[in-house]
Parts: sequence; structure tokens; C-alpha cells
Amino acid sequence: MTNPPGSDVPPPPPPPLGGGGGVLAPPPTWIAPAPPRPVGPRRVDLDVPRAGGRALAAAVVVGLAFDAAARNGIDTVSGLLLAVVGTQALAWSAPIRGRAARGALTLAVLASALLVLRASPWATAPLVLALALLAVLAASFDPDAPTRATFPALAGRIWVAAGHLVTAPAMFLPRSGEPRRPAGDVVARDRMAVARGIALSLPVVAVIGLLLADADPIFESWFDLPLLLGHGVLVGVGGWALLGMWRVANARRPEADLPAPPALGTTEAGVVLGALCALYAAFVAAQLVGVSSGSRHILESQGLTYAEYAREGFFQLLWAAAITVVVLLCVRACTGRARGALLWLSEAIVVLTLGVVASALRRLQLYEAAYGLTMLRLACTVVAVGIGAVFVLVGVAMARRDAAASGRLAPAVLAVALVFVAGWSLADPAALVAQRNLDRAAHGRPLDVAATVDLGPDAVPAIVERTGSLDADTAAELRAAVCAERDAWDLDAGGLATNASRTRAARLLDRYCATG
Repeated sequence: MTNPPGSDVPPPPPPPLGGGGGVLAPPPTWIAPAPPRPVGPRRVDLDVPRAGGRALAAAVVVGLAFDAAARNGIDTVSGLLLAVVGTQALAWSAPIRGRAARGALTLAVLASALLVLRASPWATAPLVLALALLAVLAASFDPDAPTRATFPALAGRIWVAAGHLVTAPAMFLPRSGEPRRPAGDVVARDRMAVARGIALSLPVVAVIGLLLADADPIFESWFDLPLLLGHGVLVGVGGWALLGMWRVANARRPEADLPAPPALGTTEAGVVLGALCALYAAFVAAQLVGVSSGSRHILESQGLTYAEYAREGFFQLLWAAAITVVVLLCVRACTGRARGALLWLSEAIVVLTLGVVASALRRLQLYEAAYGLTMLRLACTVVAVGIGAVFVLVGVAMARRDAAASGRLAPAVLAVALVFVAGWSLADPAALVAQRNLDRAAHGRPLDVAATVDLGPDAVPAIVERTGSLDADTAAELRAAVCAERDAWDLDAGGLATNASRTRAARLLDRYCATG
């Protein structure tokens, strides 16, 4: 008989070769089968991932690139190099797997080329946010785990990534109860010890070095400690970000645990959607009254002119539309796929809200016709159009009968947002604002010269081209203001600080200011 695994009696020897053709007998049942070896890159634990040599080398390289970008400007060649080096260092040091993850990094590299085209922060800031979002999505994608492409799931992935970015240096702290490393792992142990020693020594050396430099001018001339400290901080920030992204890519569970949405009955959902539909129907009726002659008495009783009425409430309308999107998605999540009356009410709300967005755009257009265009007004117009596009996607997703339509809504909205960001940068918004206001001034409307100059180097081509259409006094004032601002724009910077918009503005202003 076979002894149980926990018995103290030694097991009997295996049976001899039988007479059945010399075939070995099957192994005893007390022998456990060997565990299967993992296939592919190992994804370490979510809480305490440990960085290796590749991660440390990538952190140093990205830190140096971040230092250069911070000093030369993110909208320069150094910003482009930071995006390229950062994505490639992440792909080299961390397990970025799957076509979707690699495609997101490739898209980030391509989109980073737009950084050197524009100098306006209105164009650069949304592009930087889009690049960071693409990097987070690429690092948190795991093809071996089921991925939920919903808005809460995407928000959960961003939340987990933010936690890893905050706790990135925890990879170098010793852990209590950690098993001893094998004798052959001396190099890895020494590497981690050196990294911890450097991290502990930097603040001590920096403080004492500053005190010694302040005490002796000769020592201070040898070492520009404030400059070195500034470089060290910037390198540390860049390396910290890379290590945080490395943790995201190595997390076993890159998504947060989300509770199931509460169940909502058809009656309750119908009341919510019906009330919202009635509210929007009443608002659309008010807009129809507003464009008719019957609105004059109402506006006069409120003490408003038509121009004041046109420019009021734009942001409130956009907030109402954004909240409506959230309400529709929440009702859809709590009731399942919309059917019957719920479907028709949801589609009616989508159509009515598009009317509200159109009303907001009309008000902004009237406001711009009366007072001119600004970067904020142009950005609000683009945001309003984007909200309208999101409502169209929501309406299409709700009309689809298959359950997979909801899973495709969040990626579709994300793709539309990225297209809008890229289109916004390519359209050169500062130049559009300058062209619109200069064309208005050419037809006798007043021109805000200071606001036109504040548009920056991106607006210089439009200014140079349209100055001749202005009256003599306005043209002279504009030319003097632009030429006085030339040095503040730092147009002659080269090397890593090169920016296409500034380079073009410098070439145009050399002739423009000389003829003045």
C-alpha cells in the first residue's frame, strides 16, 4: 500500500520493471507534480515592486532629459527629446506588452513632434496632458488580464498610476521580513545599497555644501552649489516619474477594485430621465422665444440688453451639458441596456442637450462679434463642440442593441479628445485669434493692442501680414509694442531651446521692426 505523505514510515520502493514490455510503472500518487513555469515577463506585486538595473539606468537618463526640458522649455527640441527618451526608456525597462500599449507609446512619440511647433501655453498644456495620459494607459495595460474599457475603469487605472508615482522611491526601502538574497545575488544587493546611500547622502551634502560655500568665497567659486542643487532636483523629479511609471507597468493589478453599480428600477430611471427631458424641453422653448420679437419685453423687465443676454450663461450651459452626460451614463450603468421608454427618453435628452450646446455656441458667437475673440473664448468654443461630439457618441452607443457598445464608448471618447487636442495645436489658435481681431480692426472696430501682443510669437505671422490693413495710428502702436516685446520672447535661442514658431517669428520681425 502507498503511505500517506505525512507518515513517518518510509515509502516502499517503486515496483520493478513489469513484464508488460519493460514499461516503467506509473509514479506513486504521493509524488506532487512539478509546478508549471511562468511564461512571459513576470509582473511583480502591486504593493512592493523592486526596481532593477534597467529601471535605475532609465531613471537617470529620463532625469537628465527632464532637466534639459525644464531649463530650455517644454515647447522646444528638449521637450521633444524628453517625450521620445521617456517613452523609449519606459519600453526598454518595463514590460510594455500588447499592441494597444505599444500603439499608445508610438502615438505619444508622434504627437510629441507638435511640441516644437507652437510657443503658446494654450497649445502646449493640453498636448502635455495628452502625452502623459497616453503613457499612463500604455504602462497600465496588461494583455493577460481582462481590461474593462469603461469610464470608471479608466479613472481607476489613472488613480492607481497616481499612487505609484507618489510612492516610487519605496522600491529602494528595506522591507521587514524580506528573505535573504542568495549568495550569487551580491551585485543586485550592492546596487540597491549604493542607491539608498546616495539618496541619504544628497540632502546632507547639499546643506553642508551650501553652508561651506557661504563661509568661503574661494570654495564657492569652485562649486556653484545652487546650480548643482537645481540640476539635482530636476534630475530627481524626472527619475522619480520614470520609476513611478515602471511600478505601474510592473503592477500585478493595474486597475482599482470598483464596486458594482447599484441597481435602479425602470420606474425610478424613467422618472429621472423624464424630469430631465421636460426641463430641457422647456429650456429649448425659451431659446425659441429668445430669438423672436416676444422676448424684448422679458429682457427689458430683467434690465438686460440683447448683447448682455447673449453673453450670459455660457459656462452654466456647458456645465449643464457635462452633468447630463454623467447622469445618462450613470442611469445606463444602473439599469443595464436601455430599452423601450428609457431608450427613447435617453435619445430625446441627447437631442435636446445638443440644442443647448448649439445655444451656447450661438451666445459665444454673438459675444465675440461684439467684443472680439480671445484665447479663452476660442477654447470654450472648441470645448463646446467637443461636448457635442461626445453627446453624439453617447446617443449612438445607447441606440446600439449589442452590449459591447458601452465598452467601446470610453475609448471612442478618448480618441475624440486626442484628435481635438492634436487639431487644436495644428490649427495654431493664437494666430487664429490675431487674424480675427486684426480683420475686425481693418473694418473700423477697436483693437486691443496689448492683448494682441500677449498672444506671443505664434501670432507674429498674422500681425506682420495684416498690419498694413490698419489705420496709421493703430499700425504704429502695434508695431512699437511688438518690437518692444521681441527680446522678452527670446526668439534667438537655438540648440535644445529651438522652437519652430519662435524661429519663424525672429525671421519675420527682423524685417518688420527694421521698416518701422
